[in-house]
This record gives sequence, C-alpha cells and structure tokens, in this order.
Amino acid sequence: FFFSEPVAAMVRGLDALFGRSAEPRPPPRAPSPHEAQAAVYTSAPAASAASAVSASTSTAPLPRIDAAEAQYWEYPEAGTGSEFRSYQHVMTREALAANTLVSLPTGFGKTFVAAAVMRNFLRWFPDGLVVFMAPTRPLVHQQRDACAKADLPADGEAALLTGDLPPSERRALWSTGHGSEGWRREGRHGWAGGADAPAAARRLFFCTPQTFENDLRLGVADGRRVVCVVMDEAHHAASAGYAYAKVAELLRCAGASCRILALSATAGADLGAVQRVVRTLRICRCVVNSLSVHSES
Repeated sequence: FFFSEPVAAMVRGLDALFGRSAEPRPPPRAPSPHEAQAAVYTSAPAASAASAVSASTSTAPLPRIDAAEAQYWEYPEAGTGSEFRSYQHVMTREALAANTLVSLPTGFGKTFVAAAVMRNFLRWFPDGLVVFMAPTRPLVHQQRDACAKADLPADGEAALLTGDLPPSERRALWSTGHGSEGWRREGRHGWAGGADAPAAARRLFFCTPQTFENDLRLGVADGRRVVCVVMDEAHHAASAGYAYAKVAELLRCAGASCRILALSATAGADLGAVQRVVRTLRICRCVVNSLSVHSES
C-alpha cells in the first residue's frame, strides 16, 4: 500500500532537527538571559503559560527515535484511495523536514498530506504522540474520518478527545502508548494493530485546540511526548488569544521538541496576519498551491 523512499542519514537528520540523539538525554538547561531575550516567544502570556505547566512538566526522556524506521519515509502509492498528485508528495516531503505552512484550496488534499506526515512520525517515534487539531467538534470528526480514508487508521489506534470526557479519562488516554507496537510495519504492505488494537497503541489524538490547551495546562497531557502537531484552519493562530497560539506556547514551555504542520486554505487576511502565524508557530517553510491540482508552487 505504501512505497518507501530512503533518506540519506535520516537518523542524523532527525537528531539535528529535534536536537536529540536516539538515546535519552537529560532535561534541557535553562536558557541564558541572552537566549531568553532572543527567543521568539517574549510576550506577557508566556510567563503565565510557563507557570501553568511548571508544576506538571515531565522530566522523562524525550521520545526515542527508531533508528531502523527512520532510515526512510513512506508515502501512499497511487491506487490506495487517492490518485498520485506531485504537489502533495512535495508538500509531505517538506513538512517532514521542517515546520511547514501548507496552503491549499478546499478539496485539494490538505488532510492527505497531514495523514502521510503523521504516519511517518508515528513510525519514527514509537513512544511519541501525534495530535491533530481542528477548531470545532464537527471538523474534528470530519478530519478523523478523512484520515481513515487516507489509509491512516483511526479506529482503535486513535483517540477522539472532547471536553465531555472527565479529566481522569482523558489523562488515561494521554498516558497510553508507551512503547506501542501498533504503528510498526509488517513487511512492506501492512501494519500491526487495527480496529481491535489495545489502548496502549493509542498515540494519535484528534481534538479541538481548546481541549488540548486545557489538558496541557492542567498537566493531563505530557507535552514532552508530543512529536508532531497538525493544526487545521491554522490562520486562527494569527490571534494571540486563540488556542492555537496558546498550545504552541504551552508545548514550548513543557520542553517539547515537535514538528508543526499548519494547514489552511487562506493562510491569512493579509501579509501581516500570515507573518503572525509564521512567528507564532515557528514556521520555517510555506508551501502554496493555488492554481490547479496539477501544478505546484
């Protein structure tokens, strides 16, 4: 169902991108005054966010890299539910290597790109968590179903989180998945796990940013275990008061090293709004396709 592409020195590349080795490392040191002054996040809310997670921040090692799986990345072959579109392949490759803002018109397959990216991070980091956020509950349900159609399993191996679940139940879901084998490959054409996968295999979460923000702030979710975050309708991050901006800050304060993939049909109302999204989410690359499904820019 998938074809693999080797990546030269992928393990070393991931080490450099995430600032870690395959072995556990000690907790990060406190930044010097100069480093703190140079940090992107210098607004007043940062202090409150830091204090909110300081008491509950995990000191456990960051998620380990699976050296064997990290030698290559995988991408769906044509005929597994979607035709091959070269611009989606390019966007996936870019998003794996750096924090990326993907801007595509509705119906051009942003969720397909996100599913391909999430699948690889689940493979590369057996102990890591991947979070897909959308602004509303209906969109969360819609994107979960779309990811399943994109050949990213969503039943049994994923969790749908809402504020209706008591914090104790959400904490239990966030705490599962240590050392999960649910996303390991079975040869070239299959995956372990499935609809009846045990709770320990749940490392993929679909939720609203408000739910994730609350769970990070209350210590229900361990931000250090998060290796990939997808933000749908990411133009909302232009507002410092919106939950996307708060989630990004809380993850930073928790000591997370994670890839951010921002999705939006309209990245911002103007250039200033786009720049605020880029700055808030620490976006390194912007990939846009606004012409047709057969062209990329």
